[in-house]
Amino acid sequence: MKKFKMVQLILLVFVLIIPTTSTFAASGSDYQRAVSAGEDLKRSLSKFTSYINSGNLYNVDSQYDAFTKKIQNTELLIGKVSGASKRNKLNATYVKQAKVAKERVIYEVSQIRLLYKIDERFTLNQQSKAKDEYAKLNRLKKRAQEIKKAGGYASLPSSINRSLSWWDNYVVERLHANTNQEIIPYKLDSIHDFLSYLNHVQINDGGKLLALEGWTMEENYRGEFSFYLTSFPTSTLEKLDQIHAKGNEQAVRVWAATIADAIDVFSVEHGKYWYAYAGASCQGFAPSSFPLDAILSYTGSCGYTFPIFDASYRDEPSIFYDDYYEYNY
Repeated sequence: MKKFKMVQLILLVFVLIIPTTSTFAASGSDYQRAVSAGEDLKRSLSKFTSYINSGNLYNVDSQYDAFTKKIQNTELLIGKVSGASKRNKLNATYVKQAKVAKERVIYEVSQIRLLYKIDERFTLNQQSKAKDEYAKLNRLKKRAQEIKKAGGYASLPSSINRSLSWWDNYVVERLHANTNQEIIPYKLDSIHDFLSYLNHVQINDGGKLLALEGWTMEENYRGEFSFYLTSFPTSTLEKLDQIHAKGNEQAVRVWAATIADAIDVFSVEHGKYWYAYAGASCQGFAPSSFPLDAILSYTGSCGYTFPIFDASYRDEPSIFYDDYYEYNY
């Protein structure tokens, strides 16, 4: 009988120990996951801060959402850690500074995104909505100044404010023009701003906007600016084919002419020669909408490189879909 009771006692102790051990294991696992996420966030903070300090607003904007998501994910995992003191320490170690960096640029990112949205309103012939949203932008700018002053946030590089001012002036130009036709910005003195502009000129395909992003710029030893659109994804090329198949190639012509005019204005202001190309490098896809005689060169096993226009040898740029496409060498 005593032996039976002893066995019962051992089993009872064993049953009581199991959940306790499991709880400790789960707690330790939650803590490690939170630390791992925190270390990842710390690395992202370093990178995000470098983007801010570089003064390139467009890089900050492109990384903002992913950085915000990492902050939220880290907070979620820290919230699962048992013990208020542990959670407080983890938040102080990993989350606090990340939030400060995010809040340092939150209004600038909000402003540039609203400016992009206003620009789209013009392309969609929604001038009244553009005016309403510009009024909203002015309220946002005023609120941002008040909060920044009260919060004591570290000042941002002057180039970030210059970029906002550049886009603001451009949108005001479109407001005054009151047209859905694209206009060339009055001043193109910043490479960052100009490349951002090129990447936001959109094709209006029956109310559906398509931006062909990926413009880059290089300057050679002769002082010539070369503008390249070399990151055409296959999906974008297929969309161009679809636009062409519907007989709406004029929309692409308008886009290409706008790009050509903008580069021309930019080159005049800087006293440079200019030319621009679009490419499908390393995509392995040759769009049927490009005429065969427009193929400039084959880039090995990656794919083709197609010229959109080339003003190096002509007074006027060639636009793809022109039946009379030719080079004058």
